Parts: sequence; C-alpha cells; structure tokens
Amino acid sequence: MRAAGQAGYGDAYRLAAATFSWAGLPMEAVAVVEELLTEPGSDFDRFGAMRMKSQYLLAAGRQEEAWGAASEALALVDAQPELKRFNASYLTVIYIAANCRTLANDTAGELALVERIAVTDRSRFDLDVVASAMVRKASLQEHRGDREGAIETTQELLDTNPTWGVQDGRRMNVELNQLKRRFTDPVDPGLAAGLAGIWNAPGNRSLEGVLYVGHELRQALASSGNTAGAVAVAREMVDLIDANKAGWIAESGDSARTVASLWQFEVENLEYLAWSAPEGLQTHTPWALGRLIERATNPGRRQSLFIRLLRVTGTP
Repeated sequence: MRAAGQAGYGDAYRLAAATFSWAGLPMEAVAVVEELLTEPGSDFDRFGAMRMKSQYLLAAGRQEEAWGAASEALALVDAQPELKRFNASYLTVIYIAANCRTLANDTAGELALVERIAVTDRSRFDLDVVASAMVRKASLQEHRGDREGAIETTQELLDTNPTWGVQDGRRMNVELNQLKRRFTDPVDPGLAAGLAGIWNAPGNRSLEGVLYVGHELRQALASSGNTAGAVAVAREMVDLIDANKAGWIAESGDSARTVASLWQFEVENLEYLAWSAPEGLQTHTPWALGRLIERATNPGRRQSLFIRLLRVTGTP
C-alpha cells in the first residue's frame, strides 16, 4: 500500500504489529512499527507507532527502551496537542511511561506523569480514571514525604466527587487512608470519631472492606481508653461476619482469600472479647469463649479456654 501510494497503510502496519504481539512475539511487533516510523503516513501514524513501540518493548522487558519510546510519544503529543483527542492512545502512553518510572523507582517522574491525568488533562478522561490517578498521586506524594499534599489531593477527590466509589467500597478505602494520614497519633480522639463515621455510614456495613475500618476503630477506641466502645465494636464485627459471610464469599473473585480474611477478623475479635475485655465489660466473654472452644482442636488450648470460661462465669 505504501509503495503504491495508497492512504491508510498505517492501519495495516498497526494490525500486523498487534498480531505479532498477540502471538507472543513483542520484538517482531517492534520491528513492524519501526518500519512504519521510517515513513509514517500521518501524525497519528507516528504517534500510534511510538505508543505501540513503547508497549511492546515493555512487554519484552526492555524497560529503558520502552521509556525512551514513551517519552518520544509524549513529546509529540505535547508538541501537537490535537493528538490528545485520541484519549485511549494518550492514556495508554501515560500508563506505560508511569510503569517505566515505577520500575526505575523514580517517584518524582511517575508523579509528573500521573498529574497529566489527575490535573493537567483531567477533563479528557472519565471519573474513574481521574479518581484512580488522584489516589495514586496522593500515594506518591506521601511516599515522597509530602503528607500534607497527599491529604489535600485526597480531600479534593472526596469533596468534588461525593458519589464516587460509594457502591463498591473504593470511597470507603480512600476515606480510611485519609484518616490515617490526618491522625498519626492512635489516641487522638479525631481518629476514633472519623473511623466511627465511616463504620456507621449507610451502606458501608454491606461491604467486606468495612471490616478493616472496624479493626482500626476497635484499636483506636482501646488505645484512647474507650474500652466499652472497643468491646461493642468487636461484638458488632463478629455479628457482621455471621450475617454476611456467605454473600461475601460468593461475591469474591478470590474465595480462598476471603475465607482466610474473614476467619482472621472473626478470631481476632473473639480473642479480644475472650481475653482482653476488662472487668465489668465481659458481657460477651462467655459467648466468645464458647465459640472459641467449639473451634479448638488442640487439647491444651481447649483446656485453657475452659478454665477462662469457668473464671468468668464463676462456675466452681
């Protein structure tokens, strides 16, 4: 097509390169796009070929070369901003370049790339893409020691997108991380208050991820001396697991991980109620001990649980 002077040969080159890539031959795919780059038919052909070259080089494990190709593609798009209208290709180049910087442990470089999505060209991408970039930006800022910047970025995401991530728990996870950034002292009452707000927010109790919030809340309450609150949360967590275990496991993409996670949360809270609840707050202790006794397989463990139960109940 190119030899005959026909238009559109860039499409044929890109299809050939993609075919090699799908066949597990990334360097053959690179060779095809390099041939296209010797005489691209359009600016989009040049940009598309650079994007594909960086992608295939990265797939072949040639990180530095991939970074060079991605950098060229981004330089071209900056020089000719009209190419940014090809949102998917532009976004792919950013992701490839950011991945290269991650592999190189270049936090500042990755942050600059993420800001293209989170700040500079935010209006070009949909909310989920932008929100993910803002979450990553905050993480990178924190990694660089800019905790205040991370807090500011996260708060902007939460304030400007009040419904983002509510249904699937992403917002809850971001809110949890935000609290942990804001309150580094475990006895700060603001930490417990914020965690309680997330724990009690409508809809959150139906999400498996709320157990991480409950875990943090119980620890914060216990650390600040609110042992009654800690005991109450521990019992609520076990009841929540009982009520939702079957559904959470069924909905999980990794049932083995979910089963192990739920078991860990359940046992931790039963142990807290069985051994750590102070005098006067042992309302749930006999119940927790009974559940632990049912599960105990080691004779010595079972005996120690029985002795604890006798002491708590006052049975001779």
